[in-house]
Amino acid sequence: MRCERGGGGRDEAARLRAEQRAQIRRILSLDEDDHYGALQLDPSARPTARMAKSAFRGLARLLHPDKCKEKRAHDAFLRLQAADSVLSDPDKRAEYDQTRALQRRHASFARQSYDFDFHAKGGGGTRRR
Repeated sequence: MRCERGGGGRDEAARLRAEQRAQIRRILSLDEDDHYGALQLDPSARPTARMAKSAFRGLARLLHPDKCKEKRAHDAFLRLQAADSVLSDPDKRAEYDQTRALQRRHASFARQSYDFDFHAKGGGGTRRR
């Protein structure tokens, strides 16, 4: 980085470090297999492999361990690489999307609550509370 008069270079470096820290926290706060989230892509928008690669490159430039000396930058970068590997390969991506859809359906089913009142149905039992 160039140093500019009046400390402008230091301000830019401070902004860069703040952005790096924010992205590291964001990526590491996601589920390990949230590849769309890691690359900041909306899966409902059906991003292309090219879009995934572009998102990866932008974040990789910011968080590559050779450029970013923040703690846990390496961990965040590995998650970005995993996301890029899956979302840039059509076969891996199709499998990932299918697995993700099944997990979402399963989670939705598990959240449904069933309240059976056996007395009302003539079953003779009651729900434990």
